[in-house]
Amino acid sequence: EVIDVDDDGDTARHGEALSSVISWREFREYDVDAGDDADVMFFTGDLEPCMEHCRRRGFGGFVIKHDCAYFKASPAHALALRLVRGQSTTHLGYPRPPRRSCAGEAPPYMGGLQPT
Repeated sequence: EVIDVDDDGDTARHGEALSSVISWREFREYDVDAGDDADVMFFTGDLEPCMEHCRRRGFGGFVIKHDCAYFKASPAHALALRLVRGQSTTHLGYPRPPRRSCAGEAPPYMGGLQPT
């Protein structure tokens, strides 16, 4: 099952609009790049600290397995191509397209994820 999760940890079924700068997708029972971790932190059950850490460090996503979050350095779109069935839950953060301002210039991306 694929679920979209916004930066506040609120969930919406695929296709619903989310207001955050980064759109999070959750892949239950999927893993990616096992053992190739850019960082690891203890998972308390709250996704927000993991999402914030991912944004600040520019990681493409993270995998929750047991009591740890394993962060992945590759962009979310590249990680999505390497998902495999497993006992984990993978969260991938996709930057939202910039909105145009009144002056016609796109605002800068917020967070660590940049378009590629």
